[in-house]
Amino acid sequence: MQRGVAVREVVGRVSLLAFGLILGVLGLEILLQLGAAYVRATRAHPSIGVLTGRRRILSLGDSNTYGLFLPHEQAYPRQLARLWNETRRDTPVEVLNMGYPGNSSSQLVRHLEEMLAVARPEMVTVMIGANDFWTEPVPADAGATTSGSVLWRFSRVYRLAYMVARLREATDVDVVVESAEPDGSARRTVRYGWLKISEVRVPARSAVKGRDRALAHNLGTIAARARAAGVEPIFLTYPSSLSTYGTADAIIRQAAADSGTALVDVAAHFASLCPTSDCPALLFPDQHPTAEGDAIVAKVVADWLAERLRSTSATH
Repeated sequence: MQRGVAVREVVGRVSLLAFGLILGVLGLEILLQLGAAYVRATRAHPSIGVLTGRRRILSLGDSNTYGLFLPHEQAYPRQLARLWNETRRDTPVEVLNMGYPGNSSSQLVRHLEEMLAVARPEMVTVMIGANDFWTEPVPADAGATTSGSVLWRFSRVYRLAYMVARLREATDVDVVVESAEPDGSARRTVRYGWLKISEVRVPARSAVKGRDRALAHNLGTIAARARAAGVEPIFLTYPSSLSTYGTADAIIRQAAADSGTALVDVAAHFASLCPTSDCPALLFPDQHPTAEGDAIVAKVVADWLAERLRSTSATH
């Protein structure tokens, strides 16, 4: 009899403790949801930078953003962070590079919401489009839903726990080319936190009509979805203007104007430094930027951000 009473007491205490924990989590969830409602009402969108003390910028794109042929620290996103933080210690930033080789605008549309959910930036730079003209587009439906993305969408407690956990994690993105076939197709997997994107790049078998319109449409969708997530989109043209880069640059400029999206015209700056495509110090033979070229991209973007910061401060 006494043993039964003792067991019931232990079960009762554990149940009471569990109930208290559940109430505590629910109470915290309610408080955070109320805070989120206030944030939405005031149009302020805190990111992980609230906890790190650094404003986060997410850089999206293809191999030109990833930094093909270069160590990670020489790609423009890492150089941008280093340049900015060396000169503006009062407003530090962290720049997360989620660009990967072979990426196209349709692939970016497909996975953008998950990328924004896992990275939680304040701004997103987008340099995309050159691969659209020689690879097959992918369906633009949303990427696969994961348990992490569902929890992020509905639970503020989960968001808080996630951001706290991320404070000590590295900000490198793992990009793996899992296979490459003779026809040029390749599977690329991008991993960051609970985000995993696995896509197969397939070269187009023939010219597909309407690629210009499709790219323009995808860029407009990217800008709209970024804003819907409370993130400011910034379009970047490519450093090179040769061949498909020049075609993509023209569409990027027009899409920026049509969607009211900020534009950093990197190509226009490079045109003054490299009137021809033969600038080995700035561009590799295939027109990807060298380390020095990416340093210029970083400087152009940093100057634009500094001007945006000054203009924003002047209006407040």
